[in-house]
Amino acid sequence: MVVNRAGAVVVAAGNGTRMNPGGACGAAVKKQFLALAGEPVLLWTLRALAGVRVISEIVLVTAEEDIPYCERELVPRARGGGPRSVPIKVVGGGGTRQASVGCGLRALGPACGIVVIHDGVRPFVEAEAVGASIEAAARVGAACLAVRVTDTIKVAREGLVECTPDRTELWAAQTPQTFRRELLTEALAAAERDGFFGTDDVSLAERLGKRVALVEGSYENIKITTPKDLAIAAEIIKRRKTDITEAT
Repeated sequence: MVVNRAGAVVVAAGNGTRMNPGGACGAAVKKQFLALAGEPVLLWTLRALAGVRVISEIVLVTAEEDIPYCERELVPRARGGGPRSVPIKVVGGGGTRQASVGCGLRALGPACGIVVIHDGVRPFVEAEAVGASIEAAARVGAACLAVRVTDTIKVAREGLVECTPDRTELWAAQTPQTFRRELLTEALAAAERDGFFGTDDVSLAERLGKRVALVEGSYENIKITTPKDLAIAAEIIKRRKTDITEAT
């Protein structure tokens, strides 16, 4: 199925409580605004999505108090210029991540039939993977970027191992998680009605018995939630710059 119009919802309304406020990362800055190679993490994320050809608009969901900063400092630098300039709208989020996704969905233009939901602190998502998730969601209904689990996983109860699942069947979910718009609308409404809160977006569709396609992602598509993650992200950028220099 060929997709002509998709919209992205970037969720960045959290406070970043797992980022050590007393460490070298600084005390008062939320994780999505921390400097990564001299620019806010969230700016890297927005630029990555703005570079995806089939994404026609982006809605950034953030805390109400952060809207002026995002509109002033991030949007003009993220959307690019020329004929491929992608409009970015900034809206306030809800009390939960799920509610914030709903705020972003409602702010998308009516022409967007596919919705790409992405964490604001995953700056290294690749355009090819986003495009693959869009195609998969258009075909199946929903799609989730994921990577194969490399460690052995134990299921435990009260400190004792119950079983060791076959890791060849285990995947670590990432974002983007992508939906046909009508399916996402249905899944969010059902979750709100039932008081269900999922740990990710596609779980809302899974509980309705809907199919979700897995799209293999990259181990570099990390979520920056701790100071260690920020250091790893800086190394990824350094290595990528070295690779570009060597290639030229």
